Amino acid sequence: MTHKLRTSQLTILLVVIVLSSLALIPGVRAAPQVTLRKRTVPSDGAVAVGEKIKIRLVIENNWGTPVTVRVTDPNPDGNALKIDPDSIEGGATYVAATGSSPERVEWTGQVNDGAKKAITFEMEALSGGAGKVVINEAKLEDINDPQTLPLDQDDADISIGGDLQAPVLEPIA
Repeated sequence: MTHKLRTSQLTILLVVIVLSSLALIPGVRAAPQVTLRKRTVPSDGAVAVGEKIKIRLVIENNWGTPVTVRVTDPNPDGNALKIDPDSIEGGATYVAATGSSPERVEWTGQVNDGAKKAITFEMEALSGGAGKVVINEAKLEDINDPQTLPLDQDDADISIGGDLQAPVLEPIA
């Protein structure tokens, strides 16, 4: 049995092939976007009570023009995690909890086209989080024109184990 492609199907197929090929050509970029990526160290997000987990936020701009953005990473559970204000790097600031607003890390600034901006900080696992998996979500927004730049967000699952305990040493018989 032979198959015949209609002109419209052939046109769509050719457009898909051409667009797919453009991504492989140096200097040709994908659709304009500004992205936020969140990673943890350790990468599996597992941490014991009393240990710290490192959070790394990376903003990448290929919008075609510089953008001024705000990144906000609130602590989702103050009983489970605590931001270490002294660990913040990359120009971000610590904002203490007030009323119903949780403690958070914030950065506002310009990211040039083709550039990346990295922010790192640590969170300590507290005993109130033992046995929990906490979803820690960071958000990115364009502060000049929220309608122009699509909001992006990324999250990390942080799994908090039991208390850290000193090993019990037993004499060898």
